[in-house]
Amino acid sequence: MNKVFDKKIVKDILIIGVLVLLFSLYRIINVSIGYDTDLLILNPKNIMDSWLSLSRYGLVFLKYIFHLYSNVDIRMFNILTTINVFIYSILFLYFLNIDRKSNTLKNVLPIVLLTTSPILLEQYGFTLQSVEVSFGFILMMISFIFTYYYLKDNKKIYLLIIIPLLVLCFGIYQAFLNLYVLGALISIYKLGNNYKKNIIKTFIIFLISTILYYGIGHLVINIFNIENSSYLTNQIGWSNGILSTFIVLIKDYIKVIIGYGNILNLGYLLCLIVLVLCFIKNRKGNINLVILLLIILSPLLLNFVTGSILVYRSLFTIPFMISFIFFEFYNLNKCIKVLFILLIISQVVHCYLLMIGDYNRYKNDVYISEKIYRDCEASEDTTIYLFGIEKTEENTKVFKGEVLGYSFYEWSIDGINLSDYRVKNFMNIHNMNYVLGSNTVDKPEFSSEYPDEGYIIKDGNNCYVNFGN
Repeated sequence: MNKVFDKKIVKDILIIGVLVLLFSLYRIINVSIGYDTDLLILNPKNIMDSWLSLSRYGLVFLKYIFHLYSNVDIRMFNILTTINVFIYSILFLYFLNIDRKSNTLKNVLPIVLLTTSPILLEQYGFTLQSVEVSFGFILMMISFIFTYYYLKDNKKIYLLIIIPLLVLCFGIYQAFLNLYVLGALISIYKLGNNYKKNIIKTFIIFLISTILYYGIGHLVINIFNIENSSYLTNQIGWSNGILSTFIVLIKDYIKVIIGYGNILNLGYLLCLIVLVLCFIKNRKGNINLVILLLIILSPLLLNFVTGSILVYRSLFTIPFMISFIFFEFYNLNKCIKVLFILLIISQVVHCYLLMIGDYNRYKNDVYISEKIYRDCEASEDTTIYLFGIEKTEENTKVFKGEVLGYSFYEWSIDGINLSDYRVKNFMNIHNMNYVLGSNTVDKPEFSSEYPDEGYIIKDGNNCYVNFGN
């Protein structure tokens, strides 16, 4: 392998380190509890059993190895995640420069584009798994690098590193399957030779790793006698009808391309514009242009194969793909460069709106919890019935993502009443303990809804709370 760092790249690394820290500082300082993190705090065994049922054995393995399953310290989780972000960013920078060296701006800007992605921020909003997922990116970047050298040098010893890393990464989060496809295609693109041979090699690596992943997943489920979850299989859409699934996928892909919603942006569209410019100029040769097309499509390839719905936080291959395209075609067109820089600025603003909004959501959730507990004059023996839904924006300004910014008081299964047991979790975490009454009972006649007078009805040791429609 060539020399990893020289004096020039050390300066770039320091700049990236400072920028990653500054970007992450808000979440490190302003600690909040988001959705699902309550489950890890109150019942870590249950949440880890649920991960095993999803074949996320790698996630559970790392939880135990790093001892992050008990005495949950959210600030420490955010600090560790930030360290991981820095490390995988540097490894990805090395991968980008693996066949040549670049100047500081060309090194730093694409990495900033990666680390300020709203998709990744949304993923890390699930604090309960942010350390392990971000560590998985470190492992995946190492697999990228060794895949490149395996294809270049044909040393089979590298397979002993690549395949175990992939099996572990796939067991952390299934979306890593897509990410490895991207890394393999970038490696093939960078080498620019032996296309057929290299495609076959990487396909075999992917196939072996995937088979081992599924095999280990089923083995773990059988050993621990855990019921296999239908959460992931329910998302496989082709069995539900080819035409209807195709229409849904096309709609979802159009949203990704045009940057529809509060998580996506115009980054994907910019990459397609770069592709068109490359086709017009034909500067890379026909075969490399095909590989480039596959690189740009790679974040969505496996979703299309399975017909699965798009969950934005799982599309973390997109920011890596966009970062690569920005790096690779940094000097293609001055206008494109300006647009990518504007994209970085918009992402930073976008992410801070999400972070500030979610912290405001958290403070509002705490306020609501304290108010209803106080107004009910509750104790551990009080039974509280919670009816209706209370959205964050009804009480405070918020910029919502896919999950970020959504109150515990608006998460609902039926769209009528909130998920009361999740609210109870949130209140218990904040030392407000009570007996949970089911909101499936007949709803009393309230004179008003939260926060107006009359939003609660007290009947002995029972307290009924109305959040409205």
